[in-house]
Amino acid sequence: MRTLPVYFFIQGGGFNTNSNPNLNGSGLVTASGNNIVVVNFNYRVGPYGFLAGEEILAGGSVNNGLKDQRFALQWVQKYIRHFGGDPGHVTMGGDSAGAQSVNLQVTAYGGRDDGLFHATAAESQSFSALRTVGQNQFMYDNLVIRTDCVSSVDTLACLRSLTATELQEQNFNTPFPGAQNPPLYMYGPTLDFDFITDYTHRAYEQGRFVRVPAIAGDDTNEGTIFTPKNTSSIGESDTFIQDQFPAITLAQLREWNQLYPVNGTPTFPDAGSYWRQVSDGYGELRYTCPGIFISGVFADMGCDSNWNYHWNVIDPIYAAAGKYHVFATFS
Repeated sequence: MRTLPVYFFIQGGGFNTNSNPNLNGSGLVTASGNNIVVVNFNYRVGPYGFLAGEEILAGGSVNNGLKDQRFALQWVQKYIRHFGGDPGHVTMGGDSAGAQSVNLQVTAYGGRDDGLFHATAAESQSFSALRTVGQNQFMYDNLVIRTDCVSSVDTLACLRSLTATELQEQNFNTPFPGAQNPPLYMYGPTLDFDFITDYTHRAYEQGRFVRVPAIAGDDTNEGTIFTPKNTSSIGESDTFIQDQFPAITLAQLREWNQLYPVNGTPTFPDAGSYWRQVSDGYGELRYTCPGIFISGVFADMGCDSNWNYHWNVIDPIYAAAGKYHVFATFS
């Protein structure tokens, strides 16, 4: 029986939501002339997938959303042949947080190759800040307080006893320690020194990743949909960046503003004069530079099957925003 290549797609959503829980891959199958099998799935996000704390480390598991992804990859190896797919020809792809997940799977367990994928495709990948269990403890402590579990002898057992509705009512972002406002995305992968053994860029630099053919890329104006459109001063711009990355220093912010001066940036009706200044910097930091960095590492290490793209086609629907964050894989 002839088997078909498999495209295993990890959706984005900033690790706080699933960007499309009902994602349908049939458009990609049709575009291939019915010569591909597409696998898409949901994984745990927010506190369900990425809550971390010493209590969870002792009595549960961190990075459960990433482990869901890993389990789905293992499922493909076991069963995709029954659906006409070739378990020996699996391309793991993703966009946004899904693309970051691709990197985290490639570097998982110190770059251990379990034979789960044979190529990767990462769209608008990110190197979001990785925090240790201790650095993420504030999220657990705050959730325990908000859910009235703080007086419980076993706070983790108390959280587990809540209904989904009760937990979801208290599931909202709070500022990082040292920040003024809640970040865009609070929950995310934890540097647990097990599944994630090191910071992603350092894992790549040190060659601790699975070497398979890879393509990565980004879009023009990646940051426009994330940054406040009414940003009108350098102070507001700096505050937004500090809210996302509270460990950034004043010296780094000064250098940031030198690299991204407001003079000469485009202006838009009904937008603050610093909107494009902060969106250009945020977009390049978060989504453009990681792909370029990884492609450079691949080249330096002699991985010839390595490609990088830049998507610069403006959809008229989103022209006012500059360019949408990721182009639709299944459109």
